[in-house]
Amino acid sequence: MNVVLWVAVLGVAAALAPFCTQAASAQHVDAEVVIAIVDDGFNPDHKLFRGMVWRNLTEIPNNEVDEDNNGAADDIVGWDVSDMDGDVLPATERQPELHHGTFIAGIIAQTLRDQLGERDDYPIKLMFVKAVSDASNRTTVQDGYLGLDYALKSGADVVNLSWSGGLVDAQSKQALARIASSDSFVVAAMGNYYQDEPIYPAAHSQVFAVTGVDESGKSIDGNLGEEADLTAMGSEVASADVASNDGVRRDRGTSIATARVSAAVALMKLARPSITKLEIESCLSMTSYAVDKLNPLFPGQFGAGALNIPAAVNCVKSGLPLNHTFNNPEGVLLFSKGKERRAQLDWQIKPDGVYSGVVLKPFFEGKNFSVQVTISSMGGEPLWQGPAGELPHHLEFASQDIQIKLHAKGRKDFRFGLRYAFNLIQLSKRYCDGREQIEAEGLYVDGSGDADYAHLSNCEWLVVPPKGKNAQITFTRLDTELHKDIIHLFAGQTTEQRNLLLKLSGQELPPPLLVQGGHPALLWFVSNRENSGAGFEFKVDYVEAK
Repeated sequence: MNVVLWVAVLGVAAALAPFCTQAASAQHVDAEVVIAIVDDGFNPDHKLFRGMVWRNLTEIPNNEVDEDNNGAADDIVGWDVSDMDGDVLPATERQPELHHGTFIAGIIAQTLRDQLGERDDYPIKLMFVKAVSDASNRTTVQDGYLGLDYALKSGADVVNLSWSGGLVDAQSKQALARIASSDSFVVAAMGNYYQDEPIYPAAHSQVFAVTGVDESGKSIDGNLGEEADLTAMGSEVASADVASNDGVRRDRGTSIATARVSAAVALMKLARPSITKLEIESCLSMTSYAVDKLNPLFPGQFGAGALNIPAAVNCVKSGLPLNHTFNNPEGVLLFSKGKERRAQLDWQIKPDGVYSGVVLKPFFEGKNFSVQVTISSMGGEPLWQGPAGELPHHLEFASQDIQIKLHAKGRKDFRFGLRYAFNLIQLSKRYCDGREQIEAEGLYVDGSGDADYAHLSNCEWLVVPPKGKNAQITFTRLDTELHKDIIHLFAGQTTEQRNLLLKLSGQELPPPLLVQGGHPALLWFVSNRENSGAGFEFKVDYVEAK
Protein backbone atom coordinates (compact mmCIF):
# COMPACT_ATOMS: atom_id res chain seq x y z
CA MET A 1 0.00 0.00 0.00
CA ASN A 2 1.23 3.46 -0.80
CA VAL A 3 -1.42 5.84 0.51
CA VAL A 4 -0.25 9.45 0.51
CA LEU A 5 -1.65 11.32 3.51
CA TRP A 6 -0.85 15.00 3.80
CA VAL A 7 0.50 15.80 7.21
CA ALA A 8 -1.60 18.31 9.11
CA VAL A 9 0.74 21.08 10.18
CA LEU A 10 0.42 21.79 13.86
CA GLY A 11 -0.23 23.91 16.96
CA VAL A 12 -1.47 24.04 20.68
CA ALA A 13 -1.53 26.83 23.17
CA ALA A 14 -0.32 27.38 26.65
CA ALA A 15 -1.31 28.48 30.08
CA LEU A 16 -2.68 31.93 29.36
CA ALA A 17 -5.65 30.68 27.33
CA PRO A 18 -9.19 30.41 28.68
CA PHE A 19 -9.22 26.83 27.43
CA CYS A 20 -6.08 25.78 29.29
CA THR A 21 -6.45 22.97 31.76
CA GLN A 22 -5.72 22.69 35.44
CA ALA A 23 -3.97 19.64 36.85
CA ALA A 24 -6.27 16.69 37.45
CA SER A 25 -5.75 14.60 40.56
CA ALA A 26 -3.26 11.75 40.13
CA GLN A 27 -4.67 8.29 39.59
CA HIS A 28 -3.11 4.94 40.43
CA VAL A 29 -4.14 1.92 38.41
CA ASP A 30 -2.58 -1.47 37.93
CA ALA A 31 -3.05 -1.60 34.16
CA GLU A 32 -1.36 0.84 31.78
CA VAL A 33 -3.24 3.04 29.36
CA VAL A 34 -1.51 3.02 25.97
CA ILE A 35 -1.61 5.83 23.40
CA ALA A 36 -0.40 4.78 19.94
CA ILE A 37 0.88 7.71 17.86
CA VAL A 38 0.94 7.01 14.12
CA ASP A 39 3.21 9.53 12.40
CA ASP A 40 6.44 10.12 10.46
CA GLY A 41 8.92 8.95 13.10
CA PHE A 42 10.03 9.39 16.70
CA ASN A 43 13.00 9.86 19.00
CA PRO A 44 12.05 7.55 21.92
CA ASP A 45 15.00 8.83 23.97
CA HIS A 46 13.83 12.42 24.13
CA LYS A 47 13.67 13.65 27.72
CA LEU A 48 9.97 14.53 27.43
CA PHE A 49 9.17 10.82 27.09
CA ARG A 50 10.97 9.62 30.23
CA GLY A 51 8.75 7.22 32.15
CA MET A 52 6.15 7.17 29.35
CA VAL A 53 7.59 4.93 26.62
CA TRP A 54 5.57 1.77 26.01
CA ARG A 55 7.54 -1.48 26.18
CA ASN A 56 6.47 -4.70 24.50
CA LEU A 57 7.44 -7.14 27.25
CA THR A 58 6.60 -10.16 25.09
CA GLU A 59 9.48 -9.35 22.70
CA ILE A 60 13.19 -9.98 23.31
CA PRO A 61 15.13 -6.98 21.93
CA ASN A 62 17.37 -7.21 18.86
CA ASN A 63 17.10 -10.95 18.18
CA GLU A 64 15.04 -10.61 14.96
CA VAL A 65 12.49 -13.09 16.33
CA ASP A 66 8.77 -12.35 16.48
CA GLU A 67 8.03 -13.81 19.92
CA ASP A 68 4.43 -12.57 20.09
CA ASN A 69 3.62 -13.65 16.50
CA ASN A 70 2.14 -10.31 15.48
CA GLY A 71 4.19 -10.06 12.29
CA ALA A 72 6.57 -7.49 13.77
CA ALA A 73 9.89 -8.77 15.08
CA ASP A 74 11.55 -6.63 17.76
CA ASP A 75 8.70 -4.14 18.05
CA ILE A 76 9.94 -3.08 21.47
CA VAL A 77 8.68 0.52 21.65
CA GLY A 78 6.50 0.36 18.54
CA TRP A 79 6.96 -0.47 14.87
CA ASP A 80 8.00 1.08 11.58
CA VAL A 81 5.22 -0.13 9.27
CA SER A 82 6.94 1.39 6.24
CA ASP A 83 10.45 -0.06 6.67
CA MET A 84 9.19 -3.14 8.55
CA ASP A 85 11.52 -2.91 11.52
CA GLY A 86 11.51 -1.83 15.15
CA ASP A 87 13.58 1.30 14.61
CA VAL A 88 11.12 4.20 14.81
CA LEU A 89 13.81 6.91 14.69
CA PRO A 90 14.09 8.51 11.24
CA ALA A 91 17.47 8.27 9.54
CA THR A 92 19.77 11.15 10.51
CA GLU A 93 19.64 12.75 7.07
CA ARG A 94 15.81 12.69 7.12
CA GLN A 95 15.33 14.20 10.58
CA PRO A 96 15.12 17.82 9.36
CA GLU A 97 12.00 16.71 7.42
CA LEU A 98 10.54 13.90 9.53
CA HIS A 99 10.11 15.76 12.81
CA HIS A 100 6.31 15.81 13.08
CA GLY A 101 5.81 12.60 15.07
CA THR A 102 8.31 13.47 17.80
CA PHE A 103 6.76 16.93 18.09
CA ILE A 104 3.23 15.52 18.44
CA ALA A 105 4.33 12.86 20.92
CA GLY A 106 5.92 15.66 22.92
CA ILE A 107 2.59 17.54 23.05
CA ILE A 108 0.88 14.42 24.41
CA ALA A 109 3.68 13.81 26.92
CA GLN A 110 3.65 17.38 28.18
CA THR A 111 -0.15 17.37 28.52
CA LEU A 112 0.06 14.19 30.61
CA ARG A 113 2.85 15.65 32.72
CA ASP A 114 0.80 18.80 33.33
CA GLN A 115 -2.09 16.68 34.59
CA LEU A 116 -0.24 13.97 36.53
CA GLY A 117 2.82 15.86 37.74
CA GLU A 118 6.45 14.72 37.58
CA ARG A 119 6.94 10.96 38.00
CA ASP A 120 9.61 8.39 37.37
CA ASP A 121 7.05 6.07 35.82
CA TYR A 122 3.71 7.04 34.32
CA PRO A 123 0.59 4.87 34.13
CA ILE A 124 0.01 6.15 30.58
CA LYS A 125 2.47 4.96 27.93
CA LEU A 126 3.29 6.09 24.41
CA MET A 127 3.51 3.54 21.58
CA PHE A 128 5.44 4.88 18.57
CA VAL A 129 4.22 3.80 15.11
CA LYS A 130 6.38 5.14 12.26
CA ALA A 131 4.53 5.34 8.93
CA VAL A 132 7.03 6.96 6.54
CA SER A 133 9.93 5.08 4.98
CA ASP A 134 13.42 6.51 5.39
CA ALA A 135 13.89 5.86 1.66
CA SER A 136 10.77 7.80 0.66
CA ASN A 137 11.22 11.05 -1.22
CA ARG A 138 8.09 12.36 0.51
CA THR A 139 7.60 13.87 3.94
CA THR A 140 3.92 12.98 4.21
CA VAL A 141 2.49 10.09 6.22
CA GLN A 142 2.29 7.56 3.42
CA ASP A 143 1.41 4.38 5.33
CA GLY A 144 -0.86 5.87 8.00
CA TYR A 145 -3.56 3.24 7.65
CA LEU A 146 -1.02 0.43 8.01
CA GLY A 147 0.03 2.19 11.19
CA LEU A 148 -3.57 2.42 12.36
CA ASP A 149 -3.97 -1.31 11.72
CA TYR A 150 -0.85 -2.12 13.79
CA ALA A 151 -2.07 0.09 16.65
CA LEU A 152 -5.52 -1.53 16.70
CA LYS A 153 -4.11 -5.07 16.62
CA SER A 154 -1.64 -4.15 19.37
CA GLY A 155 -4.53 -3.20 21.66
CA ALA A 156 -3.79 0.51 22.04
CA ASP A 157 -6.39 2.24 24.19
CA VAL A 158 -6.09 5.49 22.22
CA VAL A 159 -4.80 6.01 18.68
CA ASN A 160 -3.61 9.50 17.66
CA LEU A 161 -3.69 10.34 13.94
CA SER A 162 -2.39 13.90 13.61
CA TRP A 163 -2.57 13.84 9.81
CA SER A 164 -5.25 13.96 7.14
CA GLY A 165 -5.97 13.92 3.44
CA GLY A 166 -5.08 11.68 0.53
CA LEU A 167 -6.86 8.80 -1.15
CA VAL A 168 -8.47 5.99 0.81
CA ASP A 169 -8.11 2.62 -0.94
CA ALA A 170 -9.69 -0.74 -0.06
CA GLN A 171 -6.97 -1.69 2.42
CA SER A 172 -7.30 1.66 4.17
CA LYS A 173 -11.07 1.21 4.43
CA GLN A 174 -10.54 -2.19 6.04
CA ALA A 175 -8.35 -0.61 8.70
CA LEU A 176 -10.99 2.04 9.38
CA ALA A 177 -13.72 -0.61 9.55
CA ARG A 178 -11.78 -2.47 12.25
CA ILE A 179 -12.13 0.48 14.64
CA ALA A 180 -15.77 -0.41 15.37
CA SER A 181 -14.91 -3.88 16.71
CA SER A 182 -11.91 -2.69 18.71
CA ASP A 183 -11.76 -1.07 22.14
CA SER A 184 -9.48 1.67 20.80
CA PHE A 185 -10.65 5.28 20.76
CA VAL A 186 -9.28 6.83 17.55
CA VAL A 187 -8.68 10.59 17.33
CA ALA A 188 -7.74 12.35 14.07
CA ALA A 189 -6.96 15.87 12.85
CA MET A 190 -9.36 17.51 10.41
CA GLY A 191 -6.41 19.17 8.70
CA ASN A 192 -5.23 22.68 7.93
CA TYR A 193 -6.67 22.98 4.46
CA TYR A 194 -8.87 26.01 5.13
CA GLN A 195 -12.00 24.32 3.83
CA ASP A 196 -15.16 22.53 4.99
CA GLU A 197 -14.95 19.39 2.85
CA PRO A 198 -14.81 15.91 4.48
CA ILE A 199 -11.22 14.65 4.74
CA TYR A 200 -10.23 11.20 5.96
CA PRO A 201 -9.50 9.62 8.35
CA ALA A 202 -11.22 12.28 10.50
CA ALA A 203 -14.42 12.11 8.42
CA HIS A 204 -14.94 8.39 9.17
CA SER A 205 -17.89 7.71 11.46
CA GLN A 206 -15.77 5.72 13.93
CA VAL A 207 -13.07 8.40 14.22
CA PHE A 208 -13.27 11.33 16.65
CA ALA A 209 -12.55 14.42 14.52
CA VAL A 210 -10.71 17.41 15.99
CA THR A 211 -10.16 20.95 14.73
CA GLY A 212 -8.36 23.87 16.37
CA VAL A 213 -8.79 27.26 18.00
CA ASP A 214 -6.30 29.78 19.35
CA GLU A 215 -5.83 30.94 22.95
CA SER A 216 -8.89 33.17 22.75
CA GLY A 217 -11.13 30.41 21.38
CA LYS A 218 -11.20 31.76 17.83
CA SER A 219 -10.62 29.60 14.78
CA ILE A 220 -7.13 28.90 13.49
CA ASP A 221 -6.52 27.93 9.86
CA GLY A 222 -8.01 24.48 10.26
CA ASN A 223 -10.84 22.68 8.53
CA LEU A 224 -14.31 23.22 9.92
CA GLY A 225 -17.66 21.55 9.29
CA GLU A 226 -20.20 18.98 10.33
CA GLU A 227 -17.52 16.28 10.68
CA ALA A 228 -15.94 18.06 13.66
CA ASP A 229 -16.59 16.39 17.01
CA LEU A 230 -14.49 18.68 19.21
CA THR A 231 -11.92 21.44 19.08
CA ALA A 232 -8.82 22.14 21.15
CA MET A 233 -6.05 24.69 21.21
CA GLY A 234 -3.85 24.58 18.16
CA SER A 235 -1.89 27.82 18.34
CA GLU A 236 1.91 27.87 18.32
CA VAL A 237 3.72 26.00 21.10
CA ALA A 238 7.12 24.47 21.84
CA SER A 239 7.60 20.70 21.95
CA ALA A 240 10.16 17.96 21.36
CA ASP A 241 12.47 17.99 18.35
CA VAL A 242 13.62 14.70 16.85
CA ALA A 243 17.25 15.76 16.26
CA SER A 244 18.42 15.50 19.89
CA ASN A 245 17.29 14.10 23.23
CA ASP A 246 16.55 17.56 24.59
CA GLY A 247 15.81 19.48 21.39
CA VAL A 248 12.89 21.91 21.07
CA ARG A 249 10.94 23.20 18.07
CA ARG A 250 7.79 25.29 17.65
CA ASP A 251 4.74 24.78 15.47
CA ARG A 252 0.94 25.16 15.28
CA GLY A 253 -2.18 23.57 13.77
CA THR A 254 -4.91 20.97 14.22
CA SER A 255 -2.31 18.23 14.79
CA ILE A 256 -1.55 19.70 18.19
CA ALA A 257 -5.24 20.07 19.03
CA THR A 258 -5.66 16.38 18.21
CA ALA A 259 -2.76 15.39 20.46
CA ARG A 260 -4.32 17.21 23.39
CA VAL A 261 -7.62 15.37 22.90
CA SER A 262 -5.80 12.02 22.74
CA ALA A 263 -4.08 12.82 26.03
CA ALA A 264 -7.45 13.73 27.56
CA VAL A 265 -9.00 10.43 26.47
CA ALA A 266 -6.10 8.53 28.06
CA LEU A 267 -6.62 10.41 31.33
CA MET A 268 -10.31 9.53 31.22
CA LYS A 269 -9.49 5.85 30.71
CA LEU A 270 -7.03 6.08 33.56
CA ALA A 271 -9.73 7.46 35.84
CA ARG A 272 -12.13 4.62 34.92
CA PRO A 273 -10.69 1.79 32.82
CA SER A 274 -14.15 0.31 32.12
CA ILE A 275 -15.42 3.48 30.43
CA THR A 276 -17.01 2.91 27.02
CA LYS A 277 -16.37 4.85 23.83
CA LEU A 278 -19.84 6.37 24.02
CA GLU A 279 -19.21 7.55 27.58
CA ILE A 280 -15.91 9.09 26.51
CA GLU A 281 -17.62 10.94 23.68
CA SER A 282 -20.37 12.07 26.04
CA CYS A 283 -18.01 13.47 28.66
CA LEU A 284 -15.77 15.15 26.08
CA SER A 285 -18.66 16.79 24.27
CA MET A 286 -20.89 17.87 27.17
CA THR A 287 -18.06 19.31 29.31
CA SER A 288 -16.49 21.31 26.48
CA TYR A 289 -16.45 25.10 26.33
CA ALA A 290 -18.90 26.55 23.81
CA VAL A 291 -16.96 28.56 21.20
CA ASP A 292 -19.66 29.39 18.67
CA LYS A 293 -20.27 32.86 20.13
CA LEU A 294 -16.58 33.62 19.57
CA ASN A 295 -16.87 32.52 15.93
CA PRO A 296 -20.21 33.93 14.74
CA LEU A 297 -19.37 33.35 11.08
CA PHE A 298 -19.07 29.58 11.59
CA PRO A 299 -21.84 28.38 13.94
CA GLY A 300 -21.86 24.67 14.67
CA GLN A 301 -18.64 23.93 12.76
CA PHE A 302 -16.39 23.28 15.77
CA GLY A 303 -18.13 20.15 17.01
CA ALA A 304 -19.42 20.28 20.57
CA GLY A 305 -16.91 22.92 21.70
CA ALA A 306 -13.39 23.29 23.08
CA LEU A 307 -11.69 20.65 25.21
CA ASN A 308 -11.90 20.97 29.00
CA ILE A 309 -9.69 18.22 30.48
CA PRO A 310 -10.48 18.56 34.22
CA ALA A 311 -14.23 18.66 33.58
CA ALA A 312 -14.05 15.65 31.23
CA VAL A 313 -12.10 13.59 33.79
CA ASN A 314 -14.52 14.61 36.54
CA CYS A 315 -17.45 13.62 34.30
CA VAL A 316 -15.95 10.13 34.01
CA LYS A 317 -16.08 9.81 37.79
CA SER A 318 -19.42 11.44 38.56
CA GLY A 319 -21.43 11.55 35.33
CA LEU A 320 -23.37 14.46 33.85
CA PRO A 321 -25.49 16.65 36.16
CA LEU A 322 -29.21 15.79 36.25
CA ASN A 323 -30.33 19.40 36.02
CA HIS A 324 -28.26 21.51 33.70
CA THR A 325 -28.33 23.83 30.68
CA PHE A 326 -25.87 22.93 27.93
CA ASN A 327 -24.68 25.39 25.30
CA ASN A 328 -23.06 22.81 23.03
CA PRO A 329 -24.46 22.63 19.46
CA GLU A 330 -23.98 18.85 19.45
CA GLY A 331 -23.18 16.12 21.93
CA VAL A 332 -24.15 12.90 23.68
CA LEU A 333 -26.23 13.01 26.87
CA LEU A 334 -26.13 9.86 29.03
CA PHE A 335 -27.89 8.93 32.27
CA SER A 336 -27.72 5.60 34.08
CA LYS A 337 -30.07 4.83 36.98
CA GLY A 338 -29.09 2.32 39.65
CA LYS A 339 -31.20 0.93 42.49
CA GLU A 340 -32.52 4.26 43.80
CA ARG A 341 -36.31 4.41 43.82
CA ARG A 342 -36.83 7.66 41.95
CA ALA A 343 -34.95 9.52 39.25
CA GLN A 344 -35.65 12.88 37.67
CA LEU A 345 -33.63 14.90 35.22
CA ASP A 346 -34.10 18.16 33.38
CA TRP A 347 -31.65 18.81 30.56
CA GLN A 348 -31.88 22.05 28.61
CA ILE A 349 -29.89 22.57 25.41
CA LYS A 350 -29.58 26.09 24.08
CA PRO A 351 -26.55 26.63 21.82
CA ASP A 352 -25.29 30.02 20.69
CA GLY A 353 -25.82 30.88 17.04
CA VAL A 354 -28.56 30.43 14.47
CA TYR A 355 -29.64 26.93 13.45
CA SER A 356 -32.30 25.49 11.18
CA GLY A 357 -33.40 22.78 13.62
CA VAL A 358 -32.17 19.81 15.61
CA VAL A 359 -31.83 16.06 15.10
CA LEU A 360 -32.24 13.78 18.14
CA LYS A 361 -31.27 10.11 18.30
CA PRO A 362 -32.48 8.85 21.69
CA PHE A 363 -32.10 5.36 23.11
CA PHE A 364 -33.31 3.56 26.21
CA GLU A 365 -31.96 0.35 27.73
CA GLY A 366 -33.89 -1.39 30.50
CA LYS A 367 -37.20 -2.98 31.38
CA ASN A 368 -38.61 -0.30 33.65
CA PHE A 369 -41.38 1.06 31.48
CA SER A 370 -42.51 3.55 34.12
CA VAL A 371 -39.85 5.89 32.73
CA GLN A 372 -41.57 8.92 31.17
CA VAL A 373 -39.77 11.28 28.81
CA THR A 374 -40.89 14.71 27.63
CA ILE A 375 -39.12 16.54 24.81
CA SER A 376 -40.11 20.14 24.13
CA SER A 377 -38.85 23.52 23.06
CA MET A 378 -37.86 25.41 26.18
CA GLY A 379 -41.04 26.87 27.65
CA GLY A 380 -43.19 25.42 24.87
CA GLU A 381 -45.62 22.57 24.33
CA PRO A 382 -44.23 19.01 24.22
CA LEU A 383 -42.82 17.92 20.87
CA TRP A 384 -42.85 14.29 22.02
CA GLN A 385 -44.07 12.69 25.23
CA GLY A 386 -44.45 9.12 26.40
CA PRO A 387 -42.78 6.02 27.87
CA ALA A 388 -39.03 5.84 27.24
CA GLY A 389 -39.41 2.39 25.72
CA GLU A 390 -41.48 3.88 22.88
CA LEU A 391 -38.96 6.55 21.91
CA PRO A 392 -38.32 6.64 18.15
CA HIS A 393 -34.73 6.15 17.07
CA HIS A 394 -34.77 9.43 15.15
CA LEU A 395 -36.53 12.70 15.87
CA GLU A 396 -36.17 16.00 14.03
CA PHE A 397 -37.62 19.35 15.04
CA ALA A 398 -37.41 22.91 13.70
CA SER A 399 -36.31 24.30 17.04
CA GLN A 400 -33.49 26.52 18.29
CA ASP A 401 -33.44 24.87 21.73
CA ILE A 402 -34.57 21.65 23.37
CA GLN A 403 -35.63 20.58 26.86
CA ILE A 404 -35.60 16.92 27.94
CA LYS A 405 -37.35 15.87 31.13
CA LEU A 406 -37.32 12.35 32.54
CA HIS A 407 -39.28 10.90 35.47
CA ALA A 408 -38.74 7.33 36.67
CA LYS A 409 -40.07 5.17 39.52
CA GLY A 410 -39.00 1.75 40.72
CA ARG A 411 -35.76 0.03 41.59
CA LYS A 412 -34.80 -1.42 38.22
CA ASP A 413 -31.64 -0.31 36.40
CA PHE A 414 -31.86 1.49 33.11
CA ARG A 415 -29.83 3.77 30.86
CA PHE A 416 -31.19 6.69 28.88
CA GLY A 417 -29.16 8.39 26.19
CA LEU A 418 -29.56 11.06 23.58
CA ARG A 419 -27.24 11.93 20.70
CA TYR A 420 -28.14 15.31 19.26
CA ALA A 421 -26.91 17.80 16.67
CA PHE A 422 -28.33 21.18 15.75
CA ASN A 423 -28.47 21.69 11.99
CA LEU A 424 -26.00 24.41 11.13
CA ILE A 425 -26.63 26.96 8.46
CA GLN A 426 -23.71 26.72 6.05
CA LEU A 427 -22.77 30.35 5.66
CA SER A 428 -20.27 29.39 2.95
CA LYS A 429 -23.18 28.07 0.88
CA ARG A 430 -25.72 30.74 1.73
CA TYR A 431 -25.69 32.49 -1.65
CA CYS A 432 -24.09 30.04 -4.07
CA ASP A 433 -23.22 26.36 -3.95
CA GLY A 434 -21.59 24.03 -6.43
CA ARG A 435 -21.87 24.63 -10.18
CA GLU A 436 -24.55 26.53 -12.11
CA GLN A 437 -24.74 25.99 -15.88
CA ILE A 438 -25.54 29.05 -17.99
CA GLU A 439 -26.81 28.63 -21.55
CA ALA A 440 -28.90 31.77 -22.09
CA GLU A 441 -27.58 35.27 -22.62
CA GLY A 442 -28.30 37.69 -19.80
CA LEU A 443 -27.17 39.24 -16.53
CA TYR A 444 -25.96 36.99 -13.72
CA VAL A 445 -24.97 37.73 -10.10
CA ASP A 446 -23.07 36.01 -7.30
CA GLY A 447 -26.33 35.61 -5.38
CA SER A 448 -25.63 37.71 -2.30
CA GLY A 449 -27.95 40.56 -3.29
CA ASP A 450 -27.62 43.54 -0.95
CA ALA A 451 -25.55 41.50 1.53
CA ASP A 452 -21.84 40.75 1.33
CA TYR A 453 -20.92 37.39 -0.17
CA ALA A 454 -20.18 34.56 2.27
CA HIS A 455 -16.85 33.60 3.73
CA LEU A 456 -15.42 30.35 2.34
CA SER A 457 -17.53 30.56 -0.81
CA ASN A 458 -16.67 27.93 -3.42
CA CYS A 459 -18.92 28.41 -6.45
CA GLU A 460 -18.77 27.85 -10.20
CA TRP A 461 -20.67 29.19 -13.22
CA LEU A 462 -20.23 27.23 -16.45
CA VAL A 463 -21.11 29.34 -19.51
CA VAL A 464 -21.93 27.02 -22.44
CA PRO A 465 -22.17 28.85 -25.82
CA PRO A 466 -24.32 27.46 -28.64
CA LYS A 467 -22.57 25.80 -31.57
CA GLY A 468 -20.61 28.23 -33.71
CA LYS A 469 -20.57 30.94 -31.04
CA ASN A 470 -17.95 32.27 -28.61
CA ALA A 471 -18.76 33.34 -25.07
CA GLN A 472 -18.18 36.96 -24.12
CA ILE A 473 -18.31 37.84 -20.42
CA THR A 474 -18.56 41.46 -19.32
CA PHE A 475 -18.32 42.32 -15.60
CA THR A 476 -20.73 45.15 -14.77
CA ARG A 477 -20.01 45.14 -11.03
CA LEU A 478 -16.99 43.85 -9.09
CA ASP A 479 -16.29 44.16 -5.36
CA THR A 480 -14.19 41.44 -3.74
CA GLU A 481 -11.32 41.51 -1.24
CA LEU A 482 -8.27 42.34 -3.35
CA HIS A 483 -5.87 39.43 -3.92
CA LYS A 484 -7.81 37.31 -1.39
CA ASP A 485 -11.27 36.50 -2.76
CA ILE A 486 -10.64 35.48 -6.37
CA ILE A 487 -12.75 34.95 -9.49
CA HIS A 488 -10.88 32.57 -11.82
CA LEU A 489 -11.78 32.35 -15.52
CA PHE A 490 -10.99 29.12 -17.38
CA ALA A 491 -11.44 28.08 -21.00
CA GLY A 492 -13.15 24.71 -20.77
CA GLN A 493 -15.09 22.88 -18.11
CA THR A 494 -12.32 22.15 -15.57
CA THR A 495 -10.09 24.16 -13.26
CA GLU A 496 -6.85 22.87 -14.77
CA GLN A 497 -4.04 25.37 -14.48
CA ARG A 498 -3.26 25.22 -18.22
CA ASN A 499 -6.83 26.43 -18.98
CA LEU A 500 -6.64 29.44 -16.65
CA LEU A 501 -7.14 32.69 -18.57
CA LEU A 502 -7.07 35.22 -15.75
CA LYS A 503 -7.85 36.00 -12.08
CA LEU A 504 -10.02 38.89 -10.92
CA SER A 505 -10.35 40.61 -7.55
CA GLY A 506 -10.80 44.06 -6.09
CA GLN A 507 -13.09 46.70 -7.64
CA GLU A 508 -11.56 47.59 -11.01
CA LEU A 509 -13.71 46.31 -13.86
CA PRO A 510 -11.86 44.41 -16.61
CA PRO A 511 -12.62 44.86 -20.32
CA PRO A 512 -15.04 42.36 -21.90
CA LEU A 513 -13.58 38.86 -21.81
CA LEU A 514 -13.90 36.74 -24.95
CA VAL A 515 -13.41 32.97 -24.70
CA GLN A 516 -12.65 31.89 -28.26
CA GLY A 517 -12.77 28.52 -29.97
CA GLY A 518 -16.32 27.73 -28.96
CA HIS A 519 -15.09 26.57 -25.54
CA PRO A 520 -17.31 26.76 -22.47
CA ALA A 521 -16.18 29.44 -20.02
CA LEU A 522 -15.86 28.46 -16.35
CA LEU A 523 -15.98 31.13 -13.64
CA TRP A 524 -14.81 29.85 -10.25
CA PHE A 525 -15.19 32.06 -7.18
CA VAL A 526 -13.32 31.27 -3.94
CA SER A 527 -13.29 33.46 -0.81
CA ASN A 528 -11.34 33.15 2.45
CA ARG A 529 -12.70 33.45 5.97
CA GLU A 530 -11.63 37.00 6.79
CA ASN A 531 -13.07 39.93 4.82
CA SER A 532 -15.75 40.08 2.15
CA GLY A 533 -17.28 42.56 -0.30
CA ALA A 534 -20.54 43.29 -2.06
CA GLY A 535 -19.94 40.63 -4.72
CA PHE A 536 -20.12 40.79 -8.49
CA GLU A 537 -22.36 40.83 -11.53
CA PHE A 538 -21.55 39.77 -15.08
CA LYS A 539 -23.26 39.84 -18.46
CA VAL A 540 -23.12 36.88 -20.87
CA ASP A 541 -23.28 37.42 -24.64
CA TYR A 542 -22.66 34.98 -27.47
CA VAL A 543 -20.84 36.28 -30.57
CA GLU A 544 -20.13 34.66 -33.91
CA ALA A 545 -16.98 32.54 -33.96
CA LYS A 546 -14.52 33.65 -36.66
